[in-house]
Amino acid sequence: MLTLQTKINRMFELRHNVDQPERSNEDVAAALSHRLGKTVDPQTIAAARSGQSQVIARDIAEALCAEFDIEPSYLLGDDESEITRAHLLMQLWILIRDKGEVLQREALHAGAERWRHLDTDTIRDMISSYEAAPVMTAPSAVVATSSERAHTSRRRGRLLSLFR
Repeated sequence: MLTLQTKINRMFELRHNVDQPERSNEDVAAALSHRLGKTVDPQTIAAARSGQSQVIARDIAEALCAEFDIEPSYLLGDDESEITRAHLLMQLWILIRDKGEVLQREALHAGAERWRHLDTDTIRDMISSYEAAPVMTAPSAVVATSSERAHTSRRRGRLLSLFR
């Protein structure tokens, strides 16, 4: 069973660009305050992220999920297999982003429905594959051999096929 701390930290890990830091608790609390029309103390977020708090108010959890574009059932649901699946998908997306895979955000959102149908074992296999991949730098800074470009292109093609 994933803890509230683990789930919220995964959300923070996911929703930032590779060249930017995670959002701060203060930034997220301000965004939640705006969404909810009431003040959300950054310490509420910090306590959940550090494990000091094991519960979070439902309205704050819903606003947090909306802010990070995550289904509310990830924080509020009780279907552990579905929560684990969502957690693994987020891990996969983080790896794709951090390893420099050339997939545009629009492709991920357009194909999000296709990702929902992947089973847990397939997601774990994909995570293992991406964890083993080298970190890539910006394409303009890389001089790749034709075989390296072909390998990357094949891998990208396999991944993009999930969106079709």
